[in-house]
Amino acid sequence: MRRNISCFAGLLVALMVLGLGRASYADTVTLQFTGVGGANTDGYYIYPYYFNITDGNTMTDHVPLMCFSFDREIYLTNPPEQWQATLETAGQAGKQYEEVAYFLSTAVSGTPQQVIDAQLAAWYLFDPTSQTFSNMTAGAKALVNATYSDSFLSQYANDPVYLASDTSGTGPQNFVGLTPEPGTWALLGSGLIGIIAMLYFRKRSETRVGQLGF
Repeated sequence: MRRNISCFAGLLVALMVLGLGRASYADTVTLQFTGVGGANTDGYYIYPYYFNITDGNTMTDHVPLMCFSFDREIYLTNPPEQWQATLETAGQAGKQYEEVAYFLSTAVSGTPQQVIDAQLAAWYLFDPTSQTFSNMTAGAKALVNATYSDSFLSQYANDPVYLASDTSGTGPQNFVGLTPEPGTWALLGSGLIGIIAMLYFRKRSETRVGQLGF
């Protein structure tokens, strides 16, 4: 039983390190565009865009991302369109990327209108001259015009940004995603700690009963 408890403890440590320690990326990954969520504004699809993401020999499927390059175009094709991208953290890429990661966070669990606001704000942040944004929503304007402190944006510094390797022409779009929040990892950690504690005290209880001859 002690060996089992040790295995659980090791798993807990590994998960916590993975969740809290991925402070940087510098990988080249393959993005394969597989679909959209169906939401749109003015005829343009918006978050979420879904991708299969391959990093080395590991593929993660159906990953929802938000695009922030309005002047580029991608298409749903058969076989699916795919391209190479550099994976960086928002903190590595710069303050604008931390801001767009924050915009995405407001869309993830937001209302349909908040999703539209976040997407328009993301597009405007990287393409403020586009005529598409002449009728920006009030919510999008509020996101773009707000002043964000470095300490506030730092909580989004580890979120992944996918920058297309091919920047010629309209090219593939650039995307941002979200990593699990620290609270998610804390919840997972507390759950695993609870399991370890339960197994430990159960083992002690079984030992005492055996010692008493039952």
